[in-house]
Amino acid sequence: MSKYDLLRDSKGLEAFKEALSFYIKPGMKILELGSSGGLLSFLAAKLGAEVDCVENDPVYLSTLLDFLRLNDCTEVNVIEADPEAFVPDEKVDVVICEKLHAALLEEKQIQVISSFKRNYLEKFGEASLPLFVPEATLLAIQPVQYSFDFYGFKAPVPMFFDPYNPQTGLVELGDPVLYSSFEYRKTLPLDFSWSGNLAVKVDGTFSALRIITKNLVGIFVESKTSADWHNEYLVIPVPNEKKVKTGDIVRLSFSYQAGGSLESLVESVSL
Repeated sequence: MSKYDLLRDSKGLEAFKEALSFYIKPGMKILELGSSGGLLSFLAAKLGAEVDCVENDPVYLSTLLDFLRLNDCTEVNVIEADPEAFVPDEKVDVVICEKLHAALLEEKQIQVISSFKRNYLEKFGEASLPLFVPEATLLAIQPVQYSFDFYGFKAPVPMFFDPYNPQTGLVELGDPVLYSSFEYRKTLPLDFSWSGNLAVKVDGTFSALRIITKNLVGIFVESKTSADWHNEYLVIPVPNEKKVKTGDIVRLSFSYQAGGSLESLVESVSL
């Protein structure tokens, strides 16, 4: 996965553009934690906002500066600093942070925003938090059948799928079950742990779990709508595949740390 993946994700870009266009007004102070290639800061600046973009990775920082020059964008102020430790000199209206990955693994979205909120409140006092984009994330699991067979070669390894197109060879055995939901302005989970039952609605072989990551990039209360974006579906093998029938109940548990490795999730799954 790359910081530039969002650039080729039309659904994600549409969701961010819709949310930023809805919330940002000229003169607002916007802070992006991590650069995501600079596009989100660029969009905010074009809406008339005063934008600071924080990045400390040398490679991404250099690319960010190159991209802004390439697009004749002088309105974005680039700050070389650790996004997880950065605190602005004055209050901001909106914080953008797109350190998202399937199941909130690998990337430090939770840690960066949690640290920012703690430091921000310490500096500016209670009830001072800005709006965060995205605003919330929903995580769900779903029992599925997937062969992990590639031209006769069996390889049960984690797979990523486009959430907006059919997943060839995958059969949904039951409905998705929500295992975590949270708003970024509120207390955030640093660990995810779930133990429960999955109801089987289709006969088949329970061989994998599909992890669904839905980001509510913008929540529009008055219209009761939202700008949504799914990260890639993550399909992971279960320890011991088993035949199941409609009406069966499968007991399952797993746990992992936010920003942890994909392997840590796979190894934690227990049937």
